[in-house]
Amino acid sequence: MARTRQEELDLASSHYYFTKQQVGIDNRCREFMIARCLPFVRTGPVLELGFMDGQWTEHFLRLGCSVTVVEGARRNVEFGMKRYAGDARVAFVHSLFEDYEPDSRFQTVHVGGVLKHLPDPDALLRRIRGWMTDDSVLITTTPNARSLHRRIGMHMGLLEDLDALSETDVKVGNLRHYDLDSFRALLEGAGYRIRELKCAMLKPLSSSQMENWDDGVLAALDRVVDEIPDYGWYIYAICALK
Repeated sequence: MARTRQEELDLASSHYYFTKQQVGIDNRCREFMIARCLPFVRTGPVLELGFMDGQWTEHFLRLGCSVTVVEGARRNVEFGMKRYAGDARVAFVHSLFEDYEPDSRFQTVHVGGVLKHLPDPDALLRRIRGWMTDDSVLITTTPNARSLHRRIGMHMGLLEDLDALSETDVKVGNLRHYDLDSFRALLEGAGYRIRELKCAMLKPLSSSQMENWDDGVLAALDRVVDEIPDYGWYIYAICALK
């Protein structure tokens, strides 16, 4: 019997979230990307599509925002509701993004690393436009298909090409990868004006090989990526309505 979307999501989420890699080196690297995005956050209601473990949520709260989290993975929702129990600033909605219908608009919408999982990312991006005001900001992120560590993996024969899905990609539910050009095309095609589209963090090796690298090295790698942006690990886009 074929799995439902909910069952597929719960299974995929069990392969990455709350692992040593996710809460360790990957979150440490993500902090540099988050720091690049925070100056664009508008104080007020934030819609967070995809929760993971609250890494972004904590930053939104420090900026004085209230946060509505929409998350499909039961495990993540349960973790978040326990973590923020009694905190009126954070509300959780357990729902697939395709089924979510807000009753208000948001100053900031954060779509973190989830577009690569969706059967129809364009449809979601078009719906999000109706959840924003004229001065709202959309922050969306995705791994870069052309990152340095994927290029190295391809030359080692671990990937057939830069668009290929690895065994890990399949386990965590990735359906595709984006590079800077295809991510721009997706966002502009869905009706957004891009204010900033860049990469953060140069990731030369796998997460397991970098897990003990100190913060000074990671900070330098985040600065270096501005010189060779097409090789960066994570793409981030800051968008407004056209």
